[in-house]
Amino acid sequence: MALNGSINPNTVATVNRSLVDSKGLLVAYLAHLLVPVLLVLDIVLSWAIPPSTNGIQPPAEWWHSFGPSAQVLLLACSAWIIAGLILLAASRFVGIFSANRILGPLILVYSIIFFLLLAELMLNVAPGNNHKPALWPPGREALLLPDPDFMPGVEGVGKFTGNDVGLRGPDFPVDSDDVYKIVTIGGSTTEGLYLDDTEEWSNLLMTGLNAESPDAPTWVANGGQSGRNTVDHAELVRVLPVISQAEMLIFLIGINDLGPVLSLAGKSTQTVLESVALDFGNQVTNGGERVRPSRPFFKRTELFSLVKRSSAALLDNLSPSLGVGWLGVGTGRFIEERRQLRAENPTVTLPDIQLGLEEYRARIRTLQSLCDERGLRCLYLTQPMMWRADLTPEEDSLMWFGWVDNGVDPPGYGSIKELAAAMDEFNGELLSVCLEDGLECLDLVPDVPKDTTAFYDDAHFNENGSRIIASLLTDYLSDNPPYIETSK
Repeated sequence: MALNGSINPNTVATVNRSLVDSKGLLVAYLAHLLVPVLLVLDIVLSWAIPPSTNGIQPPAEWWHSFGPSAQVLLLACSAWIIAGLILLAASRFVGIFSANRILGPLILVYSIIFFLLLAELMLNVAPGNNHKPALWPPGREALLLPDPDFMPGVEGVGKFTGNDVGLRGPDFPVDSDDVYKIVTIGGSTTEGLYLDDTEEWSNLLMTGLNAESPDAPTWVANGGQSGRNTVDHAELVRVLPVISQAEMLIFLIGINDLGPVLSLAGKSTQTVLESVALDFGNQVTNGGERVRPSRPFFKRTELFSLVKRSSAALLDNLSPSLGVGWLGVGTGRFIEERRQLRAENPTVTLPDIQLGLEEYRARIRTLQSLCDERGLRCLYLTQPMMWRADLTPEEDSLMWFGWVDNGVDPPGYGSIKELAAAMDEFNGELLSVCLEDGLECLDLVPDVPKDTTAFYDDAHFNENGSRIIASLLTDYLSDNPPYIETSK
């Protein structure tokens, strides 16, 4: 500015120069756009990595495969990039944004990025990240509100609670030396997610055994988790300390070993399942927090986990009736979506499952060897299913399992008749191994009705089905040591 009060034209040009005329500022501006660009690439490239599957359902379409958090971030980053480029163009061709006007917001953006990086670093080194091994985070709980319209036989609000040793059920007994301790292990048919803590079959088994033999107190905890198979079960036995403190393990197995065989067109599933089981083991050693996916990378950050947990807690406080809770589940309406997928896809022939049966046989023996190493009594249960050839149209509409990639296009779902036969073969393989190796087995299949008096879909037990399983196990165990010795 001139001394006489007039404005110096050179000063005006400097103050109002466009963003693109300031090379240093332009580089800083373009560099900040790398953040949303890298996040978009992280999300989009993750689509090329097929997610792990238990074979029950088809892979999600590309947009749904990202998940809600990645979808929101993808849209936000895309808007960030578009807005940034529009602003850059406005500065160059319209001249309405000066470099000085951009400098303040740009400093703010870099300050936020620095703060987030610092927070991530601090969360990674925080001592609170040293978790005690658990299948479910101890003390966490979820409120569940299943809809009986699409889950026949399941009614009322259910509560799902993680106990002090990272399983579902009551806390570990204080005077544990005098208590016979049992852990049930399996997939979702053991987990009983939409049944209340008091209604799932592991808890009912404990109640039944204590009623039958009050002089032989029993503690039963539920170690089931949706989608887990015998490779995962072996990993759980290896890494969860409370398993080795039990006297007995009960395995309900089969469906989640059959599923991958169907979805991988009858090819070997061992390598795939071992990779998933390794992540599962990390989840357990990490205190039961859901294992973070290998991609996208942003989901592996501590900040993302913190935001996700906080969001779930906030939703629970705002609307407990939704039952979203820490498990990330709701009313179960996603099952209706899976049923619709089955209705819309073709029926296809099942692949050859012989290799799958051989691998299943070897996995059962691996489980038993782990039991022997730890001095545990292990009981193996066959997998009951609702599958039968003469399902009524109403019953058939409840089905959603059996996704098949048979190596031809299009993939689809197996017929209920063929799926039932395949499940029979897997159950037969279990019984065969038990007979050959002298293992303890209980065949549940003949005594569980294949209809909605026991199931609300292909495999999941409703309230009465859970009572049936618990009753069969109570009767079996009550007639065997240690209970039969106590009653004499």
